[in-house]
Amino acid sequence: MTPIQEEYLISLREDFHALGSYLQEISSAVIKEQISAYPIYLVHNEPAISLGRLIIDSGKSRTNWSFSASIIEELLRREIIDFDRLDEFKSIYKDPHHYACVLMLTKEMTDFVFIPYEGQIEDESSEDSEESPIHRGDGGIHFENF
Repeated sequence: MTPIQEEYLISLREDFHALGSYLQEISSAVIKEQISAYPIYLVHNEPAISLGRLIIDSGKSRTNWSFSASIIEELLRREIIDFDRLDEFKSIYKDPHHYACVLMLTKEMTDFVFIPYEGQIEDESSEDSEESPIHRGDGGIHFENF
């Protein structure tokens, strides 16, 4: 992990600690209302992006990051995720009731990160193998450059 990735993760974890239950509610609603089985949050520092729907503005909420809500279908339509890699993406996507799928959008990096919601404890018996496309970060956070 690069120093900038580590810095971004620390600030994202701070925000997530405060916002995790709110984001979990949104994910549950997206699934329950059958909007998508794959909710995805976009985190960014830009005032506005043309992806998803802005739900938390860092300028107004005193958070490190702005958050936009999206779904896999939008990312496929906008060619953020290659349709040829959809099955691969779905295979690494974690249970949205227990993890948030976050796409970090910065000038330095664009990575998918899977963050466990508050109180969700990872099963240590499911350690990722070296062949896995998921790379374990600190505290159960997973990176994936897709």
